[in-house]
Amino acid sequence: MIFERKKPKVRYFAYAILLLLCFLLQVTPGVLELWGVKPILVVPAAVCIAMEEPVLPASVFGMAAGLLWDFTAGTVFGYHALLWLLFCAAVSLSVTFYLSRHWFNRFLLCFGALLLDGVIKTAFSALIWQEPGTWSFWMSQLLPAAGYTVFWCFPIGSLIRRISVFFHRSGGLDTQ
Repeated sequence: MIFERKKPKVRYFAYAILLLLCFLLQVTPGVLELWGVKPILVVPAAVCIAMEEPVLPASVFGMAAGLLWDFTAGTVFGYHALLWLLFCAAVSLSVTFYLSRHWFNRFLLCFGALLLDGVIKTAFSALIWQEPGTWSFWMSQLLPAAGYTVFWCFPIGSLIRRISVFFHRSGGLDTQ
């Protein structure tokens, strides 16, 4: 009975360790790089955690993933944190009320969120700050990075699903 109260804390700790591991793999030079494109591994981790958890923990992990991405993105600090807080809340609500926890939905939600992030980033860069060359950003960086990132939804999502199932079933940390 004592471990029953600690299950969510241990599960969230496991998610946090996985999110940090994804971040470390994401920022390590030369690791997982293909043709100059690196995946943004905190995104599939945040989306897959949001698919497994209620809105508040999903939003917190989305904000944490956004903050980690902000450390290396070169954008306004807090931009990705706010955006991914909202994205992960929307993912959690859509899975709670409309979608199933299917692997294809994982891919669609991750790719859709990355594209929406790119649209917002392009709108700010091109329309508000009037930076030149932001439209070529789509073909040279955003679409290849989004495609490579979505590929990582399957292994990261499978691991997060296993963690979630392990702690939600009665045999997780139970001594009974």
